[in-house]
Amino acid sequence: DYLPDTPEVRQDVAEFYGSIATADEAVGRLLDTLADTGLDASTWVVFVTDHGPAFPRAKSTLYDAGTGIALIIRPPTRRAMAPRVYDELFSGVDLVPTLLDLLRLEVPADVEGVSHAPALLAPDTENAAVRDHVYTAKTY
Repeated sequence: DYLPDTPEVRQDVAEFYGSIATADEAVGRLLDTLADTGLDASTWVVFVTDHGPAFPRAKSTLYDAGTGIALIIRPPTRRAMAPRVYDELFSGVDLVPTLLDLLRLEVPADVEGVSHAPALLAPDTENAAVRDHVYTAKTY
């Protein structure tokens, strides 16, 4: 609703969605290759995005579209984990401790962030929130 309807903006949006389609195709090939080689049984796949398109009120802003990212974690196929959406506050520094916990590895004391693994693995999402706030800043 906040983008002007001009030929240039339409072209930008079309290119953005074209990039998404290209990435989706590449990810599909990667997952197919893992399955074809049997590596999908033991491979964790992590997809993480940038902070969105360089559109107004998006990338490089402190609005939701400028601070939110997509994060998809696909566990090995031999590890039974039900698919789910986890829509809690998550900071980039939480990725390493979360992945280490999911891998059942010790999180070194000097690693910043908090693990969301217990919340991700919990059957009940009622009390899933690990964080109640995340601070963001724009330094330029």
